[in-house]
Order: sequence, then C-alpha cells, then structure tokens
Amino acid sequence: MSEAEYYLAWPEAIDLHVKVSWSQPYTHDLLLSRMAPEDETAYLYSIISKFGNEWLPLYIGMVYNQCVSERHSAPDHKARMEKLQKRFPESIFYITLGTPQFISGRLSQNTIKEIEQLLIYCNWNDKMINAKEINAFDSSKQIRIINEGFIEHICQESVYGVFYR
Repeated sequence: MSEAEYYLAWPEAIDLHVKVSWSQPYTHDLLLSRMAPEDETAYLYSIISKFGNEWLPLYIGMVYNQCVSERHSAPDHKARMEKLQKRFPESIFYITLGTPQFISGRLSQNTIKEIEQLLIYCNWNDKMINAKEINAFDSSKQIRIINEGFIEHICQESVYGVFYR
C-alpha cells in the first residue's frame, strides 16, 4: 500500500490544522529549574528516551491552564517519572515541549486535547505509559498536525479524516 494512493477527501475543509514546534530535549531537572524558554508557550509535551539509535515517546501529555514545568511538579507526574525510572533504569529521560501554531481552528482546551489524543494514537509504542487514547481515536473534525523542530520521537505528520483512493 503506497501513501501516494490515498488523498484527503476535503483538504480545504480541515477543521483543525496545526503546526507543532517541538523544542530540543530538556532534562527533567532543567525543565523544573524553568530554564526552558518554550515552557511559557507550550501546550504539549512528551517524555522521551533513546533506545539504541531510536528516540521514543514514553508519554505524551498536554497542559492548558499552567506551564509544563508546573505540571511536572505535581504528585502524579512525579509518580509517573518514578514509574519510568523503575521500568527503564538504564535510560535517561528528556522532555520536549510542543508549541502549536493554528492554521485553521482556534486555541481551546478541547482542541489541545484533540491534538494530544491524536498524537498519542499515532505515535503509540509498547514502551509508552499513556493509559488512555492508545486503542482508538474519534473526532467530528478533520485534523492535520504537522510536527516541526525536534521530531525524532514523533511522526512528522498525522492526519485524521476521510480519505479516498
């Protein structure tokens, strides 16, 4: 099956079209010391690590009413990092921050949630600890996400909608 065989049925009718700029990877300590300039603009983040020569997302999340460094100071995220450290004791964990730029659609908590869910669904791997959105994704919108910047851990583009051949 060739990707070129499939076309988005209504490309002019993409409801949510967003470019996400992913930052360089930061260590957890550097993020918590508020040394990441993207912390003020990011609505998405991914905890990543390198396995062999491949970067993998271990967790993809979102923030809306706070910055990523604040979210990572919360007890549930501290527990999440401890879980990752126990599961992969030889790994070094990094966090990359995703800042969306809307081409169509508008910024809202719901649109950030839909972007997060599609990113989880499209980039799921067996090392991820996301518990939700790994088996299905559903939206009434046609969505296109283009990832830019540091994207070694994530698909360059994810599109959800109606396609034809």
